[in-house]
Amino acid sequence: MTPPPHISVNRARYLARALASVLEQDTLPETYELLVIDNRSTDDTAATAAEVARDRPNVRVIPEPTLGLCHARNRGWREARGQYVAYLDDDAVAEPGWLAAVGEAFERFPGAGVVGGRVEPIWEAVRPAWLSAEIALSLTIVDWSPEPKLIADLGREWLVGANLALPRRVLDEVGGFHPGLDRVGSSMLSSGDVFL
Repeated sequence: MTPPPHISVNRARYLARALASVLEQDTLPETYELLVIDNRSTDDTAATAAEVARDRPNVRVIPEPTLGLCHARNRGWREARGQYVAYLDDDAVAEPGWLAAVGEAFERFPGAGVVGGRVEPIWEAVRPAWLSAEIALSLTIVDWSPEPKLIADLGREWLVGANLALPRRVLDEVGGFHPGLDRVGSSMLSSGDVFL
């Protein structure tokens, strides 16, 4: 009997692109820090992150030994030195001006507990015809408005952790992301970001 094929996913390939998109922002490096939380990676993530961090004092690689997205996100804000914490997933790409937009959002809405923005897919092939707008929402593809708006009904509209920013004090007040939610290894739970 032949064993089933072992499937490996190398997220380091996506991570390098995500990190570059932040480092290429039109923002002075001394005005932000970039934290890479290595949540028990088994691929080239640690080496990729270490290479990016080399000779960049505003980039830190921090291991988080407890597996799970919420644990990684919580480690991030607890290690953060800034007033605001912005999250970008390892397979996401920040648009030019992303960091500036986060700062402007908190200046424009100083009482906001969280701000976020649209998340558009990076299609590596043609979008499948069966992928309806409703299914796309479950894949974290969100775009509620081209203009800033207040989200009042989380049952209809929500922000997602792929593009989310919060004042550090808010994370501290609520205790961060609930550790029983979101992905842990191959368990595909979700909505820790919405619950927060």
